[in-house]
Amino acid sequence: MEPQEAVLPYWLDMKQVCEITQLSLSTLKRRCAAGEIAPNCGRRFGRVWRFKREVILNEGLIFLER
Repeated sequence: MEPQEAVLPYWLDMKQVCEITQLSLSTLKRRCAAGEIAPNCGRRFGRVWRFKREVILNEGLIFLER
């Protein structure tokens, strides 16, 4: 029997995104609260923000232009 590959989660939480992007948690929270995160990058599920792993790793955080 062959070992199974580890399946990476599709979504990242705020702390994981901060580790990858080197942003502070407070900055990321502020930008999310201001509605500056592009929908193809991150979404709010109830009170919790989740970010797409593939987008964060390939393109970084995507902010909406004001």
